[in-house]
Amino acid sequence: MNDLIPEVITYKDYLTLPDDNYKYEAQHFKNWLDEKGYNDIGPETVKEYINGMLKQHVPTRTVNKRLSAIKKRIKDTFEKTPASMDVVKQYHLNKELGKLKGGTVQNANVGTEKLISKEQHTALMECPDLPADVKYIAEFMYKCGSRITETLTIRCRNIKIGLDTEGRSTAFYRLIGKNNKERTLRTSKRFYDKLTAFFHGTEFLFEKETGKTFTRGYVTMRILRHSREVLGVDHSAHDYRHTLATGLIHKTKKIKAVSEYLGHSGVEITLNMYVHETLSNDELGLEY
Repeated sequence: MNDLIPEVITYKDYLTLPDDNYKYEAQHFKNWLDEKGYNDIGPETVKEYINGMLKQHVPTRTVNKRLSAIKKRIKDTFEKTPASMDVVKQYHLNKELGKLKGGTVQNANVGTEKLISKEQHTALMECPDLPADVKYIAEFMYKCGSRITETLTIRCRNIKIGLDTEGRSTAFYRLIGKNNKERTLRTSKRFYDKLTAFFHGTEFLFEKETGKTFTRGYVTMRILRHSREVLGVDHSAHDYRHTLATGLIHKTKKIKAVSEYLGHSGVEITLNMYVHETLSNDELGLEY
């Protein structure tokens, strides 16, 4: 990998330059490199970083997120070099990156502590200290169950207004999620009108007055901070996704439809995360 992109091992400061959704994870890796006195960002360095976190019992999801940040930075750097035009080098780079593994999530079940009740959501929305832009973004996730990154990168050109199967005016939001999986979310046009009355984005639905997008850290940290202050519990932006998924499954029992709406790669992920079933003694036909 080092032979493919010398810039990656020489200019580690590039890790922190982009102001994207991996900014904080990339900064953590750079801080670690500084502490170690390393300039090499080759495979062995990354493995040492990952294994060190796993030994320290850093949450697996955090480890994997930081690894994803490193891989993205390396790919971004590669794309800026002449080598990116060489399909062979591109193949070998992707092969090397694929060998870098994080931790394995042992239990993906989402517990009730990750769910935001209607009363909790209302209390957050009524909190005067929570910025209005965050409230609208949170309300969208509460209704759609989209990931925070997906939400913040919805493009205006991918939004269509039409009628649903019952003839009601509906807003359709086409987005590209994890693993380039495309899907469409829906809200009423009335809610869409509320969003566009507040946000006046020309490229993205959720856009600042300066024309820039909101960062994941900005939204997540404010939801976390105010849920702690108002509700006395820690809720992240992603908990809105868990909440909608759990509610839809309980309400509709349509596992496959919910899985596709969430953009999961397979039904088994939806089942593993959101379906909690046990067999009673009566169902087992035990005789007493």
